[in-house]
This record gives sequence, C-alpha cells and structure tokens, in this order.
Amino acid sequence: MIYIGRPCLECRTQSGNSVGENSLLIFSKVGLGEDVSGLFNLLGKIDGTATLFAFFHHEVNALCEKTGADVDEVAYVMGKDRRIGPKFLKASIGFGGSCFKKDILNLVYLCGYYGLPEVAAYWESVVKINEWQTHRVVDRMLETMFNTIAGKKIAVFGFAFKANTGDTRESPANLVVRDLLAEHAQPVVTDPKAIPDAKRAMRSNSY
Repeated sequence: MIYIGRPCLECRTQSGNSVGENSLLIFSKVGLGEDVSGLFNLLGKIDGTATLFAFFHHEVNALCEKTGADVDEVAYVMGKDRRIGPKFLKASIGFGGSCFKKDILNLVYLCGYYGLPEVAAYWESVVKINEWQTHRVVDRMLETMFNTIAGKKIAVFGFAFKANTGDTRESPANLVVRDLLAEHAQPVVTDPKAIPDAKRAMRSNSY
C-alpha cells in the first residue's frame, strides 16, 4: 500500500474496511501497532530533518564560504520562497521544466569551479535521482503487468510539465512516453493545452 500525499484514513476500500483499518493490519505485522498517526509524524520529521540538513547546512554553507556570501542572508531569501512548504512537497514522477534542472546544474558548475567536487556530485545526484524516479514509473508498470506492456494502450493524462500550460520543456511525461514506446506499448497522450508541443516532441525523438 502506497500513500501519496495525506491519506484519508476514513475512506472505505472495496473490502469495506477503512484505509486506516487496513493500514493497522499492515503496520501491526511489522510491530507498529495502532500508532499510524505516529508513523506519519515520524516519517515527516525524518524527511524534514534530512531536507534541512542535507540541502542547507552542508552544501549551501560550503558554497557560501567559498564565494563569500552571507549564509544567513541566503537562508533569509530561501525562507521567503513560497515554494518551500506543503504546497510543493508533493510526491510525483519527477520535476520538469527547464528552470529546475538548469538551476541545479548551475550549482553543479559553481561547486566544481570553487573546488567543491563532493558538493557538485551531490547536486548532480539530485538530477540523476529525478530521472530515476521518472523511469521508475514504467518499471512499476512492468512489475505489476507480468513484465510486459507490449501492445497495451496506456493513457497519459497530461504532457506539459506544469498544469494549464503548453510548456513541455524537460517534461517528465516525455521520458515516460519514451520508456513506454521502448517497451512496445501504445501510449495515448491527452493534454488540454500541450498537444501541439507533445506532437513536436514525439517527432523529434526516434524510437
């Protein structure tokens, strides 16, 4: 059972049990008892701590020391970014768009330039893990469909990297469709605004 976002523990499954009740059955088998909310809180705390220290206290601070930037001023600016918070902390098939990847690769370049190869490798791994997450979509399909999706029609709802736009630059959907075609599936793409760009993206790739 995989939860993406905040689960509705009162919602009913086909068995008639609530999601929370089914969760208790699973968690009790691994020694977690009935403290489901405690588990969610614990994972949230662990992820928050990992994000805080891994992304800021080490990598950003090291670059600030090399460039002479004031780490407290950098922290202040980061704290003003409305994207840092629950609204953007959503599980997905990977981030898209040209800006995120470009900004991270700029960090890779700057860290390499200032003699911080370990930090550069860390930020480069963020790009790699994002691509891995995107490829994992089709891998999970294969796991649940007897290791083949050849000849199957698979709907792809949305091709732009951001809702309500026609912008397909660095869209993770592009990678997903490419992986589907590589497995000889028949993806059917629909998007209210991005179909023209999706067609061009498909024509620009050879499968």
